[in-house]
Amino acid sequence: MIRSPWYVILSTRRTGQRGMAVTDIAALIESAKAGDLRQVRTALSENFLLASQRLPSGESPVMAALYRGHLEVVGALIDAGARLDVFAAAATGRVADLRREATPDAVNAYAYDGWTPLHLAAFFGHLEAVEYLLEAGAGVGAVSDNSLTNTPLHAAAAGRHTAVALALLNAGADPAAVDAGGYTALEIARQNGLDAVVAACSGRTA
Repeated sequence: MIRSPWYVILSTRRTGQRGMAVTDIAALIESAKAGDLRQVRTALSENFLLASQRLPSGESPVMAALYRGHLEVVGALIDAGARLDVFAAAATGRVADLRREATPDAVNAYAYDGWTPLHLAAFFGHLEAVEYLLEAGAGVGAVSDNSLTNTPLHAAAAGRHTAVALALLNAGADPAAVDAGGYTALEIARQNGLDAVVAACSGRTA
């Protein structure tokens, strides 16, 4: 489901937030994408503030690592003090951070790559974060603002998270909503062998 775009590392030495060079932030993000824990730790030991910075596009080291499954790198960034916005908090399932960041506007905002916090919590399988976001007013039928144009239920089914998908269905998610590829969440659940989700979806589409 998650298709992160690749960004060209800037060749000129521009300054980013707090006077830090954009090239330094980009280099850390490339190390995070590669899962190079040693290089990430080296960069953070030289400047721990980089952990909380992002490229002009909005891409952050935490999300760059998380999208590629480098959980040790994510942990190192958080340990270094990376501030998690509502999207990173949802994607990592850190509910304490989510409670801090989830303002009424933020719970239905879109990340730099088109996902809402609920999409991210659903795809990465964080049930408690999903439940909190729903209670906070996140739209269960939100459509991603990117080329996939899918819903959080699509995301949960794509991530193979049965409990999350069932929670979204119980909150009113539409199993018949179609994404950009013409697939419903029911079809994705069936392809991924999520029998309980298929049964729940079928009961709502019959």
